[in-house]
Parts: sequence; C-alpha cells; structure tokens
Amino acid sequence: MTEEEIRAELAEVNAAIRAIRNGAQEYSMMNRSVRKADYSILLKERKDLEHQLASVTGASLSFGGWVGR
Repeated sequence: MTEEEIRAELAEVNAAIRAIRNGAQEYSMMNRSVRKADYSILLKERKDLEHQLASVTGASLSFGGWVGR
C-alpha cells in the first residue's frame, strides 16, 4: 500500500473507533440489530496500520537500550 492509502485507511479505522466510543457499537431499528466491527479488532488494525505507515515513511516506533545506560 502507498502512504496515502495507509493514511486513508487509518482515518477510516480511527473514525470507526470514535463512533464506537460514542455509543455506536450496536443499534436496533425496526426489529433488526446492527453490530459494527469489534473494538479490539479495530485497535489491532490501527496498530498494524501505524506500523505499516512507519515502515513506509521510514519512522521508527521502537527503541532499544540497556538497563543502566
């Protein structure tokens, strides 16, 4: 995926996470129930997309070191 595609997908995932936080996880209308994506799956997807973005842009998300140094 390109950086733009990753950023677009990340924006969609973040919007879905915000919707769930605002109470849109599940709703019913006219005897039908609709459940959106699972919150924990969205969090994992966001983490994966952030790692992909870091890889594409050359940014590093992790640091190494020794205790006491």
